[in-house]
Amino acid sequence: RIQKGKIDTFSFEARRDQRVVIECFAERIDSQLRAMLEVFDSDGRSVGVRRTTSGIDPLVDLIVLKDDTYTVKLYDLIYSGSNDHYYRLDIDTRPRPLFTVPAVVQAGRKTRVSVFGWNLLPKKPETSTVSDTLDRLEVDVVAPSVSEASNSGLRISSTAVTNDCFSLRIPDGHAPVALSVTDVPVVIESSSSSSASSAIQLQIPSEVSGQLVGGAERDWFSFSARSGEVLWLEAFGQRIGSPVDLDVTILNAAAEAELAHFDDEVSSLGGTRFPSSHSDPAGRFRVPEDGRYLVLVRSVTGGLDDDPRRVYRFSLRREEPQLDVAILSNSDSST
Repeated sequence: RIQKGKIDTFSFEARRDQRVVIECFAERIDSQLRAMLEVFDSDGRSVGVRRTTSGIDPLVDLIVLKDDTYTVKLYDLIYSGSNDHYYRLDIDTRPRPLFTVPAVVQAGRKTRVSVFGWNLLPKKPETSTVSDTLDRLEVDVVAPSVSEASNSGLRISSTAVTNDCFSLRIPDGHAPVALSVTDVPVVIESSSSSSASSAIQLQIPSEVSGQLVGGAERDWFSFSARSGEVLWLEAFGQRIGSPVDLDVTILNAAAEAELAHFDDEVSSLGGTRFPSSHSDPAGRFRVPEDGRYLVLVRSVTGGLDDDPRRVYRFSLRREEPQLDVAILSNSDSST
């Protein structure tokens, strides 16, 4: 716990060329702490500062340039503190996955998945103290069925209960990564879908695994439907831990008229005890006439720099009843 005005310090020994991941869990475990991390060598020189990696929780990816004893300082952003400012701190050199491409796979099918993270590959010398590069490990995955998918070891927020996923574990690593699973075919978005004229044709039902690496990047898709059909469109960004704020638009075949627009899902069916609102778009679309339609997927919070972490999952289905069950304690003080 961090008390008001206090700084917690920890030290560790590391060897040259090691890659040390230092991560604080606070917001993700319902703490009031807005954590800051700083790392210093034995001479008192700062060797790594990060404020945000997962939500508002900080992570330092440290490339060790010399054998030394290093010190981690952990404190609150505004030096606040209380018994409710608790945290978990990981100092780790084992494999730590961060995200996968694709972000969703079809149940029962063998899929080649790229896992991105730290310490996934044999060590290699680096020249920088704090690294922004990620390792990439290729693995073959056969996903379980949606009903059998287990998210053991993952913290699933109340907003993400509708994202069916399972824990993907890397050999020698203790931190799993969530991989979404679906019962319909999955289409992998490609760079060729960057314009309306080259939109990827989707069947109904299907899902898309996409990436908006560039801040202003846009992905285009198309589908054909009959008059009167009611479709359900849903995109997953925040709910799969991606740093995007997704926006989905349906247009006519000529991309001249906007027919529907979906952005943040602000309704909270569970109230304050089980909030379900999120920044991912979802909604129904009644097809006005037989024909072809376009779908535009983009993030409204881009940025000047490329970021491979901007993955998303997009689902296109006919509307049908769906039920998700959450069990809550009767005690208001329980979580």
